[in-house]
Amino acid sequence: MTFSSQERLVFKKGYKIIAGVDEAGRGSLAGPVAGAAVLIDKNNLPDLKGIKIKDSKQLSEKQRKEVFEAIKQEPNIKWSVSFVWPKVIDKINILKATELAWLRSLKKFKKWPDFLFLDGNKTLNNLKIKQRAVVKGDEKILSVSLASIIAKVSRDRLMQRLDKKYPKYGFAQHKGYGTKLHLERLKKFGPCEIHRKSFKPVSANKKSNMILIKNITIITQNSKRQLIKNGGLVIEKDRIKDIGQTKNIEKKYRRQVEKVIDGQGKIVMPGLINTHGHLAMSLLRGYADDMNLEEWWLKRVYPIESKFGRKEVYWGSLLSMLEMIKSGTTCFTDFYYYQDQVNGAAKEIGIRGILGCAILDLPTFAFKNTTEAFKKIKDLIKKKLMNMALAPHMFQTTSLKTYQKCKKIANENNLLLTTHLAETKQEVEYCLKKYKKRPIEVLAKAGILDKKTLLVHCCWLNKKEIKILAQSKASVSHCPVSNMKLASGTMPLPEMIKAGINISLGTDSACSNNALDMFQEMKTAALLHKVNQLNPMATDAQMILDMATINGAKALNLEKEIGSLEKGKKADLIILNFEEPHLLPVYNYISHLTYSVKSSDVETVIINGKIIMEKRKIKRTRINKILDKIKEFAILKNK
Repeated sequence: MTFSSQERLVFKKGYKIIAGVDEAGRGSLAGPVAGAAVLIDKNNLPDLKGIKIKDSKQLSEKQRKEVFEAIKQEPNIKWSVSFVWPKVIDKINILKATELAWLRSLKKFKKWPDFLFLDGNKTLNNLKIKQRAVVKGDEKILSVSLASIIAKVSRDRLMQRLDKKYPKYGFAQHKGYGTKLHLERLKKFGPCEIHRKSFKPVSANKKSNMILIKNITIITQNSKRQLIKNGGLVIEKDRIKDIGQTKNIEKKYRRQVEKVIDGQGKIVMPGLINTHGHLAMSLLRGYADDMNLEEWWLKRVYPIESKFGRKEVYWGSLLSMLEMIKSGTTCFTDFYYYQDQVNGAAKEIGIRGILGCAILDLPTFAFKNTTEAFKKIKDLIKKKLMNMALAPHMFQTTSLKTYQKCKKIANENNLLLTTHLAETKQEVEYCLKKYKKRPIEVLAKAGILDKKTLLVHCCWLNKKEIKILAQSKASVSHCPVSNMKLASGTMPLPEMIKAGINISLGTDSACSNNALDMFQEMKTAALLHKVNQLNPMATDAQMILDMATINGAKALNLEKEIGSLEKGKKADLIILNFEEPHLLPVYNYISHLTYSVKSSDVETVIINGKIIMEKRKIKRTRINKILDKIKEFAILKNK
C-alpha cells in the first residue's frame, strides 16, 4: 500500500507531519470505544513494502492482525490507541466519546500534526489543528486506514480479555456488538457493568421493530364482525398498534416499520384457538382406531401410556405444536401430564397455550395417586409457567371430592378448570347410578360450574342441563371429529347456542381425531349439525368462525387479549393465500373460511408479535430434527 493522492498533495504543499484517526466499537452495546491515531513525518517516511492492503474494510480478522504486526515492526509509523469506557460514554454521548478517544491518542505523540485526516464528519474542536480533511471511507487514506486497523485489533484483543472476566456473555465472539448470540445472553443474564446504558444505533434512518401488513383483506372478528378490504395492520412488539385502510396505515407508519408484508390476494384473520387437546398423544396417532371410547381408553390408550415419560411428553407435544402452527392454530389448551415439559416445548416454538394438569383417581405414568398429583400441580403453579389450568379427567375416573379439590385450587390461583363431561351415554348412566343426578346437575350442585370452567364434549345434555349450564356462564369445547370417530354422540349445538352458552372448538387428541386441523374441525362442525337436524340453517359460517376464534378466547377468559384483530390486542394472527383454485371466485370470505379453506392455505403465522411461520417455513426450530426424534420412540415400533 502507498500514500493516497490526498496525502501526497498535503506533503507537496509543505506540511511535514500528517496524522489520521479512526475508531472501533462506536456501534456496540458493550465495551469501550477505541480511538487510534497514526502519525507520519515527511522527513522519516516509513517503508510500506511489508504492509500489503488495498481496502481495510474488506480485511478478515486474521489479515488485520497480520497488518497490525507489520505496523508494529515499522519504526517510522508512530501510532497510539486510547479507550473511552461505557461509564464515560453514558455521561456524554457516543460521538463525543469517539472524539475524546481520538484526542487522547493524538496527545500521546511528542510532535503535533500539521494536517489531520478524519474518517467521518468530526471536527475535534478541542485540538488546535486548523488544517484537516474529512474523508468518507478509510480505504483511500493510508494514515486513516492504518488507524482503523489499529483501533479494531486493539479493541478486539481487549474484548477477548474482558471475555475472561465476564465469560457468560461471549464477548470474544461478538466483541460487544448486537449479534443474535449477544442479545440472547443479554436477555438471559441482563447487562453487566461494561454494557452501555445509553446505547443507540448510529444509523440515521432508525427503524422500530414494527411489522406492516398491507394490501390485505382483514377479517377482524371484532364486535361488529368488520371486514376491511385493502386493509393495513401494524404490529409493534407483541400487540396490534393500528388497523385500517392501507393508504392511511402505510402513510402513517411506512418510515417506522422494520418489515413489510404485502398481502395482495391474501386475507389476515385471528389465529385459531384450539380449546381441547392432549398434545403428547400425537405419539399415538393411528394406534387405536375403530372402537368405542371405553374400549379405546381403558384397553388401548391407558395401558400404552404407562410407557410414557417426560421425554415422550416433550417430543409428542412439540410434534403437535408443529402440526397446529402449520394449520393456523396460535393458541391451544392441553389436557395432560408433565406440563413443565409442554411449557418448554411451547416456549421453544413460540406458541401460546393453556397447560391443563390432568388429574384422576387412578395411577398414571406421572403420579401414583391424587396426593402425589396435587403436590406436583402445586409445585408447577409455584414455577409460574404460562397459563395453567386444573384438569380433572371424567366422572368414571375421578371422584367428586377430587373435582371439588381441583376447583378449590383453581379458585385460589385464579386458574381455569377444564374437564371431559357427558361425552358418552355410558358416562351419564354412571352418573345417574352413583349420584342420582345427571353430570351437569352434579357439577352445578358441587359449585364447579362458573365462568372459569371449560367443559369438553357435552354430547348428552338434556334441556334442563342446557338451562343450568347457560346460567352458570361456563363454556364448552366442541370436538365433532373425535365425537364422530368414537361414535360418542352429537352435542346439541343449536339448542346450546340458542340458550346463550359460549361454544368453542377443539380437536381432541391426534389419537382420536386423528389430526389437529382446526379448519377441518370447522367444516365438520358446520356440516354435522345440518345433517343431524336435517336443517341447512342449523349452523352458519359466521357462527362456526366465531367458535374457532373469539368464542375460544372467551372460553379461556382471554377475550381481552386474543380472538379478534383489534387495536391494542395481542398480535396473534394468520395470513392465508386466497389465490388458489379452490378459493376462487370469492363471493363471501367467511363462507370460504368455514367450507373451502385447507390448512395448507396458511402461509404466515404470527404469535405474540413474532413471526413463527413465514411462507410455510417454521422459523424457530428444526422440523427434520423433531420428526427424526419422533421415529426413534420404541412405542411406535412395539404396538
